[in-house]
Amino acid sequence: MNNTMDSISTDLKLKLPWFKVRYIQMGLLFFLMGLTYGIRTVLSVAIVAMTDSTTSSNSQIPTFNWKHTGVILSSFYWSYALLQFFAGPIAQKFSPKWILTASMVVNAASCLLIPVTSVYFGSGGVMTCRIVQGIAQGFIIPLVPNMLGKWAPTEERSWINTTVYSGCSFGTIISMPITGYLSSSWLGWPASFYVFGGLGLIWCIFWVFLSADSPATHKRISMEERKFIESSLGQEIEQLDMKVPWRAIFTSRPYWAIIMGAIGEAWGSTFLISEIPTYLSKVTDIDIEKNSLYSSAPYVVAAVMTVIYGPLADYLILKRVTTRKISRQIFHGAGLFAFLQNSNIYPTL
Repeated sequence: MNNTMDSISTDLKLKLPWFKVRYIQMGLLFFLMGLTYGIRTVLSVAIVAMTDSTTSSNSQIPTFNWKHTGVILSSFYWSYALLQFFAGPIAQKFSPKWILTASMVVNAASCLLIPVTSVYFGSGGVMTCRIVQGIAQGFIIPLVPNMLGKWAPTEERSWINTTVYSGCSFGTIISMPITGYLSSSWLGWPASFYVFGGLGLIWCIFWVFLSADSPATHKRISMEERKFIESSLGQEIEQLDMKVPWRAIFTSRPYWAIIMGAIGEAWGSTFLISEIPTYLSKVTDIDIEKNSLYSSAPYVVAAVMTVIYGPLADYLILKRVTTRKISRQIFHGAGLFAFLQNSNIYPTL
């Protein structure tokens, strides 16, 4: 059966037009992840300028005497963690495309409001915007795999997935230096929130006109590409709604192994994004432009390696060097091991 499906998929792939709609979806999701993380990261660098009157060349830029910057930065995650439990089931009932649209509109709008709310409502206003951002982004992260599951053929799954998720590193890489540069300029730290909030709204326009929930609902996809994707994923027959097997999930040892790995990765990456800029400013006294460049360095390497690892994983699977399961175990394990080794360095900085 699998050999037959592979043969059909290969024949269809040969007939595909040069213009691939699935790559448009991949690009849109890449920029979604980039802007999502960019908007999330802006405050990590900007808060250094928001609490230091000597950062900007413009003396009119407001600054604040906040001593609880760690609490302000953490407020995003209060709502972000909770919403992810409900986003997946909601996407089964409603259109993921429009949920993502609404989420990015809210995400971008709350970013645009931070300069205003900080002036009129202080740290409480900023924390409120961050909590709203957490709610919005709590829908974005779980729905991206939902979209990829419908658009990424099995033959291209690893590299399409890694390309999309490399947007996380891309967003962090660009947001930190840009925020540092703008914060030290005459425009000051408010400009960074306006730039990334505005980019988020622009992304929504492209997403509304160019995306779709699945190949079957896309108006401009060729029949050959649609059949190729659907045959690769076994989607010729519309899937019926299925109840989530919660009991089986929560009693699964592999599930809990993945959860533990994800917790470690999330804690480490969140800590680095949130605290490195403040650490470099307060402890090493590096100016904000260099600070933002140094803070983004780990994510430059992550972005480069992500582009390499995805195609390599696909190659190993297609050449039957490893099974899909073993490939995932190797690369996930190597990534966690490298992170653990690097985490031992930071206390000595």
